[in-house]
Amino acid sequence: MLELLFDGGFLEALDGKIFSSPLDTPLRSVTMNEEISVHLKEAPKVPSCPIRVLWVGAGGLGCTTALVMAKSAHLLPFSIEGLVVDDDVVSAENLHRQWLYQEEDIGQSKAPLFAKRVEEIAASKGMRWKIRWLQARVLPENALSLIESCDLVIEGADNFATKFLVADAARLAKKPVVHAGVVRWFGYALASGPEGKPCLRCLFEDIPRGRPDTCAISGVVGPLVALVGALQTKLAIELAMGIGGSTYIHLDALRGGSIRRRPLRLREDCPGCAPNPKITSIREELYLPPCEDWSG
Repeated sequence: MLELLFDGGFLEALDGKIFSSPLDTPLRSVTMNEEISVHLKEAPKVPSCPIRVLWVGAGGLGCTTALVMAKSAHLLPFSIEGLVVDDDVVSAENLHRQWLYQEEDIGQSKAPLFAKRVEEIAASKGMRWKIRWLQARVLPENALSLIESCDLVIEGADNFATKFLVADAARLAKKPVVHAGVVRWFGYALASGPEGKPCLRCLFEDIPRGRPDTCAISGVVGPLVALVGALQTKLAIELAMGIGGSTYIHLDALRGGSIRRRPLRLREDCPGCAPNPKITSIREELYLPPCEDWSG
């Protein structure tokens, strides 16, 4: 399964494969043209205005979702006005999974390069997309205003604090969001919509205690980033077309590339989605690890 990511199909105009499945069963392969054709038939209403997409993070997942969507721009029934938020620079060790950047970009800011490349790829498909960029982090003081100004959030941050912050802000702003994460041989994609719930906290509850298991600490297998990013893109397109619901997809590459999909259920005691939620505003203390300092 992973070989198809590098055979030219996946990164060339989506002539490779994307995945679809019944509830909680292994995913089968279909072409992207088939997948979008099915979605066009199912879509209740094609958006008449551009979809305003916020990319949180311009790393491996952000690059993959943007690349796949831009490569399929001529197939989608909507255009995109995007904003990418990231404060990092391109580094050599990440080029193998951050498809929008090249060696000559090393040391440059990701956000403006991301915006420029996505616009160029969409233009090569005859579509005019406008992608703005902000060289910054999504933080408690700006999260809500950023998310309130968009129609769909695609979150690919590399830390738990940002993931939970985005989930809370999307739920408070009643905006759909698609999360994703990859660590070592495991990955997931999670869609919360159309009002941002059920949310990330319904599944993962809170920032993990102790030393967090992130790609920066534990490493990540490059091809899995592309695969999880493609699954994240699929969920994002479904939400944008009004046919997607809250969904959780889990990938375990150590078990034969097992990919499972199931509905995301609202947890009755979720601090954000419960009938009487505990989280009703964005507060900085909510995004501090519930543990003692482990930085040393």
